[in-house]
Order: sequence, then C-alpha cells, then structure tokens
Amino acid sequence: LVPHPSEQQMFFQRRQSLAFYKNYIQSIVKAMIEPVFNKDINREVMINGEAVADGMFVNEFINNASGDGRGLQAVVESCLDTARLHGVTFLIIDNETAEVQPLIKQDAIDKRLFPYIYNRVAQDVNSWECDKLGRLVWIKFNDDPVKVDDKFRKRWSRWDAMSYDEYEEAKDNAGKPIEVLIRHVEHNLGKIPVLPIFTTERKKIKNILVDPPLYDLAKVNHAIFNKDSEI
Repeated sequence: LVPHPSEQQMFFQRRQSLAFYKNYIQSIVKAMIEPVFNKDINREVMINGEAVADGMFVNEFINNASGDGRGLQAVVESCLDTARLHGVTFLIIDNETAEVQPLIKQDAIDKRLFPYIYNRVAQDVNSWECDKLGRLVWIKFNDDPVKVDDKFRKRWSRWDAMSYDEYEEAKDNAGKPIEVLIRHVEHNLGKIPVLPIFTTERKKIKNILVDPPLYDLAKVNHAIFNKDSEI
C-alpha cells in the first residue's frame, strides 16, 4: 500500500491490516493457460511407427519430468504460467552426476537417475551472451547464497554448450570480492541445455530479458488495490 502524505503511521498500519488484494492477474493468466491443459496431452514414444510403452527412459521422463514426481504436462504448465507473467522463463535440462549413474538401465529407472527439468525466472539471470541470431551462447544465474562462518556468500551457476560451472564469492588479497570457480563439469552436449521460453517479442534480438507483457495490468491491479483500501 502507498500511504497518503498526511496519513499517520498508526492509521496506515491499521489500513494495512484490513487491506485485501483482488488478484485479477491470476484469473487472466489462468484463462490464457488452463484451456490448453484441461486435458492430458497425449505423448507417445514411436519406434518404426510403433508405440512403445514400457522400458523407455522417455516414458519415465514424461511421467516424472521434474524428479520430484511431477509429470511433463505439470512442469510445462508451470513454466508457461511464469513465462506469461514475466515474458520469459528458462527451462533447464539437467542430469544427475556421473558418479551416481548406475550401469543398468532398470536401476536408473527405479532410482530416478536420469535427466530432469526445472525452470529459472528472469530475475535469476546474472549475465548472458547471444549469437547474431539471438540464440544463447552461455547464460549465468544467481543462485541461493550459502552461509559460511556466519556470513552469506553469493553463488552463481553458468551453462554453455559443453560445460556447467559453479562459482562462489570470495575475497582477493586486497579484500575485494571476487568469483571463485568451485565446480566444473563437462557435459559435452554440444548444445546449451537451457531453453528460453518467450511469450512476447524481443525488441532486441540479443536481449533475453523482455518487458513483461502483463506489466501494465499489474499497475492497474496495484491501483485498484490502493483504491479499494482507501474506500
């Protein structure tokens, strides 16, 4: 809430405790997304024109794409919700480390040790590089800080077409903050496993942080929130 210039703190706090938020944007986003996901989308694995139902990693992935039990449809719907709000979201295809990968396929299925996906939001993006066609070359995200010696240290993760890196904040000899590489993994995919999902057009092809398409509606919602409180 925005206090009036002459509003005393006591009255403003009381108004805060009584305020309620009419979330119009939620209904708008649901109207855009839910009709597509009202029914389960049929997905099949085809080999030589025949549908294969059992023993395939792809089938297991469709049923549990996130690694925490959510199917591919639920993960994609959640990503599109975020993309509608922010204009873009970033779908990451990750995998368990090589050290824990089993040698037997059934073990990998039983223990859920195969690729999974999750999304990172626009505010997580630290820096990036795109080629002349606007395709990601590499992208770096701000991760959750870690607590070391009762102090929080910043963390970052970086993806490119061949590797994944993790960085942590440290201090140089002069006491200035620097980034230190703490983990390097060669995934050797040949393609960056980060997929930007846009729901609005990029004004500059190399800029992946677009203007949120619902920002004007959010401002209207904010104005209604304050006006309802005043009334």
